[in-house]
Amino acid sequence: MTCDLIVRALQKARTWGLAAVLVTLMFVTLPSRSPYPSIRVFDGVTEVATDPSSVSGIQRRRCSPHHNLMFLKTHKAASSTTQRIFLRYAKSHGLTLLLPGKGNYLGSPLPFRAAMVPTSLRYPDGTYNMMLVHTRLGVDDLTKVMKKDAVWVTIVREPLALWQSLWSYYRMEKFYKMTLEQFAEMPYTDVVRWRRAKRFGIHQMFFDMGYGSFEDSHPREIAQALKRLDKVFDLVMITERYDESLVLLKELMCWTTDDVAYLSINQGKEGLKENISRETSEKLRQLSQPDIELYNFFYNIFDRKVSEFGRAKMEREVQDLREANERLRRVCTVEKTSPNRAQKNMNWLPVVRQVAVRKDDQTCVDLVRTEMSFLDELRERQKAWVKGKWQRNISDVIVAKDTQTDTYNKTKGVQ
Repeated sequence: MTCDLIVRALQKARTWGLAAVLVTLMFVTLPSRSPYPSIRVFDGVTEVATDPSSVSGIQRRRCSPHHNLMFLKTHKAASSTTQRIFLRYAKSHGLTLLLPGKGNYLGSPLPFRAAMVPTSLRYPDGTYNMMLVHTRLGVDDLTKVMKKDAVWVTIVREPLALWQSLWSYYRMEKFYKMTLEQFAEMPYTDVVRWRRAKRFGIHQMFFDMGYGSFEDSHPREIAQALKRLDKVFDLVMITERYDESLVLLKELMCWTTDDVAYLSINQGKEGLKENISRETSEKLRQLSQPDIELYNFFYNIFDRKVSEFGRAKMEREVQDLREANERLRRVCTVEKTSPNRAQKNMNWLPVVRQVAVRKDDQTCVDLVRTEMSFLDELRERQKAWVKGKWQRNISDVIVAKDTQTDTYNKTKGVQ
């Protein structure tokens, strides 16, 4: 409307003269340049101002938020923080999840199979909104149980940093009975199948994505595997470019900045990683060669996606996200000595840096509570929903916190 007023004023210049035009423009309020994207949500549709600086004015992208997601949760790659974003979204939108009967693994060391889904958590049509727990990639069977329009996402991390984090988090020195320097001297053939719990070991990312040993493989075979994985995933996030990854995720899912805002969780404490020599680093890289190639491959694809998105636009979006994170931090975090600090379901491993949040705000608690406690809540809710023959919406199911007894919200009319 502002532009229309300006145009109409200029058209009248011939009749009114320049003075009249200037008077008209004095009463026209030009839009201010906001550092935030313009976002409105109505009738389930998200409207985003995608190019505020466009000469032709604000170009709007209207889309419906995606609720269906297959997330391959890799190990020690900021996947817990990412999973937390998805769990909060699933909880608030009443989405069905692929879940194990207990724990946080559904597949691995064996690749995922549809038969692994327990009867107590099954949906009648056999498909689900989200897969968020650890598994080992089995594309064919995951395709059977995911909604057809599911977005497929995973995350990768620089392999040496990932391996050092894995080594300290899972106390691999105790498992292998050797130091990291000694491990680096081992031949590939000796360590490739030597995995803690048959799950954790060298080139962990390739293992999580369904591949095993590459000892007899030609380099061409790894390249072919990477091409197959590229066809599987709509987005491969990069830990070292995490905020940019979340911006691309937000764009892909048609979510808002608040949907992907976060507080970092399950991070190792400072000083726990070993200082290793350049020689040891190089030997570990040689053992991790499949992950090195995987990381470089998807890093290059990611960088192209950022270029296509627009680097200046990306800078603005990242700033918006960081401001949203700061708002969460200000609202939710408290001193560790605060009497209002949440204590229940905060028992992370001792090697993990703790985040203290207020206990009187469930949104804040959900940001940093342990993965298992969050999964247990959603698992019990889904079990009660299945037991109730899938009546009403899954959001209507209430899980009693103290007794763990499944109950329904009587105000919703569900028995």
